[in-house]
Order: sequence, then structure tokens, then C-alpha cells
Amino acid sequence: TLNRHQCIKGEKTDKLVFQENRNGGVSVNWGSDNQDAGLENGILKASLELINGRGVNAANDSDRSERGFNYYQDVLDTFANKLAGMLNSSIAETIDEQGNGIKYRNLVGEAEYDSNGNLTVNANRNVTAANISVSESFIRDPSQITRVTISHPNGYGEEIESSSNQYIQNLKTQIFDEKHEIDIGNAYSRNEKFTGTLNDFVIDFTGKNASDVTYAKTKYEQSESYSNELQNNRDSVTNVSETKETMNMLTFNKAFQAAAKMMTTMDELLDVVINQIGALG
Repeated sequence: TLNRHQCIKGEKTDKLVFQENRNGGVSVNWGSDNQDAGLENGILKASLELINGRGVNAANDSDRSERGFNYYQDVLDTFANKLAGMLNSSIAETIDEQGNGIKYRNLVGEAEYDSNGNLTVNANRNVTAANISVSESFIRDPSQITRVTISHPNGYGEEIESSSNQYIQNLKTQIFDEKHEIDIGNAYSRNEKFTGTLNDFVIDFTGKNASDVTYAKTKYEQSESYSNELQNNRDSVTNVSETKETMNMLTFNKAFQAAAKMMTTMDELLDVVINQIGALG
């Protein structure tokens, strides 16, 4: 049995099945009835926690409360989405006569590829850490961020070369100085909130990551130490002494030779007795 499930009975065996779920998680079920294996410990349970770990943002049955791949993916997606929003709302493309932004340049967006493999960037789609990409128009002409169109009330636009770094400074302020309230999580659950600058967000993320790595490494080293200690204790009980067993082998060999000699003597004795009895008869 494994976790109170009978997996071997005579010639019949059950198997563990690893499968991906529709909600993006993974599970390990019994092949006979597709029921959850109910793993309580071991490397399989640890692997599931690592893959399905979504931390405090767990939203379904397969999500785990540990901070695993899903948690850190959610954090990176949140960061990418927030950064894209800042970049795409900072550099003015069209301003009014007072210099107020009316329309802003889309500097980043979701990377998309057509059937010919050509890249396009869609700033109106949901940006994630996996698909964020710099706009192809910005790559072709980075100097475009210095040109703006002044929209006049009478309806015509006048493009000018702006020497003002006001919009770049605004972007810098948003990233390094302004505090934001950021909801961390996926589309189904955003229980964790962060308040601070975007720079602080990166520092907090890397700190949590380093802390989790250190914790996991420490637990691994402790477990390895306990495992080695148990193995040494087991060996000390069941270990075979070559010197002692060599002496036993010699002793048993001598005993065997003595027993063989005795059997030979008895055989000779019986032979004499039988022959003598036969002679007397």
C-alpha cells in the first residue's frame, strides 16, 4: 500500500499518473480510479508543491500555499504589466498647446508573430513577463520620443522636435520615486498587495526569492545530514566484519573437514564389520 491505497495485489498493479489540469496546475492520480494520490511526503509531494505553489494567492484545488513556480510567475507577470502601463502612459505623442499629454506612445506590448514569423507588438493586449516586447516602431526610430504633435483647437496638428525631457523625468519619477499599490496574483486571485515604488517591488521580489532559496537549501542539507546519519547507524548494525567472518569461515571449514573425516572413518568401520560378518557366516 502507498498512502493507504493498495497498489500491488498478487499480479495486479496500479500506477501513478502525472497529468496537467485545465487550471494550469498538475496532479498525481491513481490510474485505476483517477483519484488524487494523496501524497503526504516524499519527492513527488515536494515536486507538486514546487510546480503548483501559488502562495497566498492560491485560488483552486491544485494551487498550493507554498511559494513555487506559479507564485513567482504571477509576481513577474504583475511587474511586467505594471511596467508596461507606466511606459505606455509616460512619453507623449500628442499634446495640447499647454503641453498636456493627449495621446501617449506605446513603447512596449505583447509580442505577436504572424505566419511568416514577422514580429508585431500589440500594446492593447495583456502584457506578461513571457510576452513583453519593445515596440518595433521604437526599435526602428528611438528618436521618436523627442518628437511631439501639438494639437491646436482649430483642428490642425503641428509636429515639433521637443527639447524638453519632462516626459522622461516623469517616467523616472514613476519608477523610482512614486509609491504604487500593486495587486499581486493571477486573474482568479490577488490576495497579496504591495505598496511602494516599482524599484522597491524588484528589491522585495529578489529578497523573497533569495530567502526561499536559502530556506530550501538549508532544509535539503539538514535532510541529507539526517539521511547520512541514519544510513551510518544502519550500517553499524548490519555491517559485516571481514576479520570475524574470515575466522568463522576457517572454523566452519575445519569442522566440515572433521565431519567428513568422521564419515569416512565410519564408512571404513562399517565395511570391516560387514565383511567380517559375511566371512563368519
